[in-house]
Amino acid sequence: MIAAVFSDSHKDLKTLGAAAEAAKAFGATKMIHLGDTFRDGLALKKYSGDVVMVPGLWCDEYHDSMVPNRLIIDIGGFRTLLSHCNKKTLEDMTLDGDPEEIIKNEDIDILLHGHTHFFEAVIREGRLDLNPGSCRAGDKRAASVTYGLIFTDGKKATGKIMDLDGKILAETTLIKL
Repeated sequence: MIAAVFSDSHKDLKTLGAAAEAAKAFGATKMIHLGDTFRDGLALKKYSGDVVMVPGLWCDEYHDSMVPNRLIIDIGGFRTLLSHCNKKTLEDMTLDGDPEEIIKNEDIDILLHGHTHFFEAVIREGRLDLNPGSCRAGDKRAASVTYGLIFTDGKKATGKIMDLDGKILAETTLIKL
């Protein structure tokens, strides 16, 4: 399975669309949007029938109790936590839960988060942590437009950070024992 991961598009649907097209060309069938802006994730339905979204801190939906701010999903047999932030914030609602506690209590294999606008793909405490960076052109906090890809194959999950030209900027692999 190949999943594409996007974050911090901040209403730049043109750039998000270009990243989704690039991810689709790599074979991504699942599209994940990690917020800011939540509704941007709806645009991904043009590229995949399997779209999962969580809101970012500055989205109205982040304060809507009907919209989960954190989700646990399965990506190719890997328990994956989706959250805009990798830590608890003052903006969190009472029932959101602390991502660090969720990771410990729910046996999470992969953490997907955004918020910082800086990409990262690392193995941390036995899990794959991936922040796809910013999917907004001209973002002053990000060096370039980036997105993530998660490749799963049985007991292996590889996270890659990609730019729009298809260049791999970071890559790491988690092997389940």
